[in-house]
Amino acid sequence: MLEVDHPAAKVLVELAELQDREVGDGTTSVVIIAAELLKRANDLVRNKIHPTSIISGYRLAMREACKYVYEKLAVKVEKLGKDSLKNCAKTSMSSKLIARDSGFFANLVVEAVQAMKNQCSGGDKISHRGHQYFESTC
Repeated sequence: MLEVDHPAAKVLVELAELQDREVGDGTTSVVIIAAELLKRANDLVRNKIHPTSIISGYRLAMREACKYVYEKLAVKVEKLGKDSLKNCAKTSMSSKLIARDSGFFANLVVEAVQAMKNQCSGGDKISHRGHQYFESTC
């Protein structure tokens, strides 16, 4: 763990570690976004806005952003073509050890998922780390 003394820096270090543990990627992005939110919050506090109001505003903005993404940007996987799925898989692997062979592994993943989808029907939704998954009954 990176040792820092400043409270805001500690928050950013912990955030990066949590992001890496939970997702395995996106540490730079999450730190940049969080740093900007902290900077803007600091400006608001200096303008005599109470921290509770700032947090409430951030929570409202998060809910609205998630709602917008879900309603306007999200696409059901069934509507995506095989090439789009491969590109998603390649993007997920681009910063990993297997990045050099991401095309091969992306194709492998998409083929495996489609094979399972074609062979299995039924199942239950399960949650893991805040994400919804479909558990097959194969």
